[in-house]
Amino acid sequence: MEKQYSKEATRLLKTLQNLQDDFAEIMGAIIVTVDKNGDLVTEMSGLPEACKMIRETEGGLAGCEKDYHAAVSMAGKYGEVALIKCHAGFVALYIPISVDGKLVGAITGCGGLYRGLGEDELRENYSKIAERYGIADSDEFIRRVLHETKVASEEEIKRRISLISTSIETLVEETPLKEVFTA
Repeated sequence: MEKQYSKEATRLLKTLQNLQDDFAEIMGAIIVTVDKNGDLVTEMSGLPEACKMIRETEGGLAGCEKDYHAAVSMAGKYGEVALIKCHAGFVALYIPISVDGKLVGAITGCGGLYRGLGEDELRENYSKIAERYGIADSDEFIRRVLHETKVASEEEIKRRISLISTSIETLVEETPLKEVFTA
C-alpha cells in the first residue's frame, strides 16, 4: 500500500521528483531518493543504457537494489557526500538527508565514470562485468559503456552534487516534505 501524505507534502514530493529528474539528466546517471529504511521515496530518474542492460539480469538488479538499501548507512558512515564505486564499477554517490541533525534518508545513484581510465582498462573491466552478470550482448554493453557513459573528475561530480544537496536539504528540513522522511 502506498503511503499517504498531506496535500502539501505530496506537492513537494513532486517538486523533489522534478529536481531529481533534472539532476539525473545532468549527471547521466540513475538517481533515487530513499527514506531512513532505504525504501524508495521517489521514482527512479535516468537510466543509462549500460545500466539498463545490467538491471535486466537477475544478479545486476539484485546488486542495484542492495546498493539502494545501503544508501542510508553509507551516507551516515561518511556524514557527507560520498563517492565510491557501485557493484558494477560505476561512480556511485550517496548524499545524506538530515532533519534536525538526524539522518533520515539519502539521495543515491550511479552510472558515470571517473575521468582518467583508459579504454583498454574499461574494456577489460566491463567485459568481466558482462560475464559476471550474463549480459547477452556483451559487445553492445561495452560499446555503451565506452561511448555513452558520462565521464567527469571527482571535483566536477562534487560540484554538480552541491546544488542538489543544498536544495533537497532545505526542502526536507523547512517544508512539509519533512513528513515523508520523519513519519
